[in-house]
Amino acid sequence: MFTLAIAMVFSAGVAQAEPALLGPISREVQSHVAKVVGIPDADVDVEWVGFDVTHACGADVDIDIETSTGEQFRGQTYLKVRLTEGGISCGRFSVPARIKIWKHVPVASEAVRPGEPVSIVDGRVAMSTIRGVLVDADSGPWVAARSIRAGQPLTSRYVKRKPAMSTGQSVDIVADFGGLQIKAEGRMLADAHLGDWVRVANLATDTVVQGQLIAPGTVRAGGRR
Repeated sequence: MFTLAIAMVFSAGVAQAEPALLGPISREVQSHVAKVVGIPDADVDVEWVGFDVTHACGADVDIDIETSTGEQFRGQTYLKVRLTEGGISCGRFSVPARIKIWKHVPVASEAVRPGEPVSIVDGRVAMSTIRGVLVDADSGPWVAARSIRAGQPLTSRYVKRKPAMSTGQSVDIVADFGGLQIKAEGRMLADAHLGDWVRVANLATDTVVQGQLIAPGTVRAGGRR
């Protein structure tokens, strides 16, 4: 009885599938997936292959694995398994499998709460556990946007770049008039990174001005409308 796979057998006689064939198939699946994804074989775990069918192949069989273009290998994956013997096809099957792909990605070294700085280390995690776009560890520093557990993959859903200046911090507002520069005390009204255009409270005039954060603690007023 066929279970979990559909066999298309190309010869008149069939033989019961040998359990020993599962090992070679699993190894070929591992190698195929690693090549498609572009990772080492060791980072592919073939957890299960649903090969329990009859076939017309002998002991000396070659195994070829195919998968659909763009296959993500998440959850259950269907593989095309072709068996040949002496250059002659002796079995072609659609076989379900469960495959786990591991990848080295930025992860949190320890648990943190929102707003706290995030210490990043390299971690080997299953791709199926990653939700969102992974961040570049070198483009930080990063702070937590929400609670993060130790070892959690870091994506844009969970971290944000630490701003150069934060809401409420004091800044110098500078404005150039010809060769004269005027400076006033201000307060940030939003978080900002260097180069961002921000709104700043001018404490001397009790007004809100717009300017560009040109250095930590310095906003140049005017310029953009």
